[in-house]
Amino acid sequence: MPRDIPTWQVELLIETAAIIEDGFETRALKGFTVDTEFYSDVRIRSLQEDFLTVRLTAYAHREDHAFQAGVFFFGQVLDILAAKTRTSFRIEMDAIDEPRVRPRPNRQIRPRARRKLSSDEIQNAFSDLHPLRERFAHYLRACGWYRKALYTRDPYDKFLALWNAIENIGSNYHRKNDRTKAGAKNQIYDVCIQYWGEETDQWAIPRSPDWIDDYHAIRSEIAHGATSLSIDDVEKVIDTLEHLEDATFTILSEWRSQNPIGAELQVGEQ
Repeated sequence: MPRDIPTWQVELLIETAAIIEDGFETRALKGFTVDTEFYSDVRIRSLQEDFLTVRLTAYAHREDHAFQAGVFFFGQVLDILAAKTRTSFRIEMDAIDEPRVRPRPNRQIRPRARRKLSSDEIQNAFSDLHPLRERFAHYLRACGWYRKALYTRDPYDKFLALWNAIENIGSNYHRKNDRTKAGAKNQIYDVCIQYWGEETDQWAIPRSPDWIDDYHAIRSEIAHGATSLSIDDVEKVIDTLEHLEDATFTILSEWRSQNPIGAELQVGEQ
């Protein structure tokens, strides 16, 4: 525990279709100062109606700083989980009426499938966080963009978040050569070639490799305000989202499989 810094209990509400049947508790490494390791006690529980509750300890001189530190720390854990499980996790930042998160008699429940999170999956996300921060921060940032894409409902925001995740991988893990000096498109191509070879019809991502050119053009139109809000333009973006999400998840998963994360410090050890 850091000396001379107050301890806070941060309480978060996570909107997600995932569930944790028996709950989860751990003591997780958050970071370091020169002479101190920062640990956080974490407890996660499922609620009905698409929510998890999280309680964790944070250290700060002010309440708002403690809350933001908790959001940042646990948000990165959720980034790792989202990229691993392909599941949406959104930290609810506003107050919610209790009936939304607790069961009510005679309330209709819609049929659906919910992703069960195992204790090992959650534990691994905590264990991987520190080494990812230290050695693979660009991959971790790509996971953050991917998580945002999974929970946002705005099709333009979703498209840009997915593309940003892919571009983070391409711009930071490509091979440096004359071709990749040309910019983001060629850097993404290079990463895909590293993973699946020169024969584009053998890539793990379905559809012709022209998708990189096509999506880069759409990204430029959205980012620079060249696209309109007409029905045709919005539907054009919506039609890309399923494939772009699949491409993003596949690239993140392949990066992970080729870059094993050996956690240097295990959760719960001090």
